[in-house]
Amino acid sequence: MKTIYGYLRLLRVPRAFTAMADAVAGCLIASSSSVDGTALLFLVLSSAAIYSGGCVLNDICDRNEDATERPERPIPSGAVSANGAVTLMLALLSIGLYLAFLAGAGSLVVALLIVALVLVYNFLSRANAVLGPLSMGIMRALNLVLGMTAGAVSFDERLLFPATTLFIVISITALGRVRHKGSSARKGFIVAGWCAAAIAIFTLRELGIIGAGAFVFLALYGLYTGVNLDEALHSASSRVAARGAAALVIGIPLLDASYAAGAQDLSSGLSVALFFVPAYALSKIFPATA
Repeated sequence: MKTIYGYLRLLRVPRAFTAMADAVAGCLIASSSSVDGTALLFLVLSSAAIYSGGCVLNDICDRNEDATERPERPIPSGAVSANGAVTLMLALLSIGLYLAFLAGAGSLVVALLIVALVLVYNFLSRANAVLGPLSMGIMRALNLVLGMTAGAVSFDERLLFPATTLFIVISITALGRVRHKGSSARKGFIVAGWCAAAIAIFTLRELGIIGAGAFVFLALYGLYTGVNLDEALHSASSRVAARGAAALVIGIPLLDASYAAGAQDLSSGLSVALFFVPAYALSKIFPATA
């Protein structure tokens, strides 16, 4: 039982549902009326597999640091062996790529880019204060694009949706990475990222691509994340900042729902927002930050 729980922690199970929400929202963003249901299913599962594989790789790369700073994590605690983690990571990334291949050539190209960035982030850019958050933001934006490859219309200005996610995730990642710098640095990251995201959303609104329904779910995202974000911005504790960043990630299905509702209708937004339910519930069992 301890081993099973260890593997589920390693996978960051709650976050997998946020990746699935990206894929569904992306498809709805890029669709007019027809949706290839089979391709979308492949992409939802591909997104979850690649995201989970990236989480496992992150723990593999952090295992030496975790042994001294976070010994309770799955690998240093002995709940999961390093070899077992490597096998799981390779299997997940391979399955993710195969499922994207089944969805189509364009989907495979995007999935390959995501996997390449997973490797770049973990082996090259993770420790860099600028490149680390940027890599993470691009990965998340591409996850939305992955879903868009199942849509029925060209991307055009709709790429502003992934751009919004890019800016927000950069700020979330930076928020969680700030160490011992007090609240001013965190506020700077959040304000910069969210201002850029607001400009993208305003542009979408002006172009007539996003409707008023988007703001219903944006409000829900703000309500859910507000308390944790406020704590993160006003605390000098890196653990509080990490918890606030985790809450912002768990709430991403609500952000994705705003895209779907804005591009389609409220029922489409609700179909994406439903991914928030298992993400939130499981985050109470499996910590989203570990």
